[in-house]
Amino acid sequence: MDCRFIEVEGLSMACPKTMSLKEANRMLFKKNEEVDMEGIDVTFHYELIQDERVVLRSQLSLPVFDFDWWGLVEEFLEGKGASEEVINQFSESFKNSLEGGPEIKTVKPKKEKNPKRKKERSPKEKAEKKQNPTKWLYSVGMAFISLALLVFIGFGVNQVFFTEGQTLTYEELIDQQQFEEAYQLYPKEQQKTETFFYYYALDNRSEATLRRFRDFHEENETTFGSFDLAILQNNYSGAVSAYEEQTEAFSNDPERLAIVGYCYLKVGELDEAKQINTQINSIELEKKIVLYEQLTLQIQAAEKEIEALQEEATLDREELEQQLNDLFDLKEERLNL
Repeated sequence: MDCRFIEVEGLSMACPKTMSLKEANRMLFKKNEEVDMEGIDVTFHYELIQDERVVLRSQLSLPVFDFDWWGLVEEFLEGKGASEEVINQFSESFKNSLEGGPEIKTVKPKKEKNPKRKKERSPKEKAEKKQNPTKWLYSVGMAFISLALLVFIGFGVNQVFFTEGQTLTYEELIDQQQFEEAYQLYPKEQQKTETFFYYYALDNRSEATLRRFRDFHEENETTFGSFDLAILQNNYSGAVSAYEEQTEAFSNDPERLAIVGYCYLKVGELDEAKQINTQINSIELEKKIVLYEQLTLQIQAAEKEIEALQEEATLDREELEQQLNDLFDLKEERLNL
């Protein structure tokens, strides 16, 4: 099992960076002591990879008391309702990968003929566990799981995680946000995968997501990569340029065309935005266009009033200042349309 660090907050570290689980555990064990002594907080965004598949994508906030990576993973798996068998399988793989690294706590003994039942928690303990399933995944309400653990459904997690040669269906990969794998394994669905990844990135904007999205489009010859990346970075002129380089590719994509029209408004190209809307008849884009036109007319009227005030023999500075403030408000409203 390997660990890929996608992003590190609060610490200078080149990412993405992949290392064995043993190396990662040793590094995190050491960093936990260092940041604790220095009194700083660090968050590691990472993926666990087994048999070239991502089996866990999450984040780890340090420092924590008594660093025990597996113990935290085990607690998380229990919180997700994983069976004891699955947890033991994951434990075996995790511990085998950590052999020779810093000592970790074992999960629980393998089942005997008469296994002991797990001690029942009190209602209070259950409530506290539900509110705070792991110290490192929910650090004082500021850290949260960036992506859920791969879904526990159907024929069991052990087959998703541990069965060699098992290929997930396209729908399973998309549900688990494994867009890179879906793109490679299902070439006929590549454009659909690209769109799913784009909307996922829109809904989960972060430096880590943006870096992952950029890497995906740099590694693959995608159709809308330049355009989508520009949108995620609020680079409207760049999005317009990307569209104009391959307008035909957008002809059957009304959702992206509506965004193109909006980008034209953002760069002040009203006629182009109207032309786009003649193709798709988007009510939302039409509303933006009408509002843009109204604000433009108001701006032009305000500018004429200011010119008239400045030409008067006796300049009313208070009125001029008010007119200028109104003008700036109108321009800001149009800019933030």
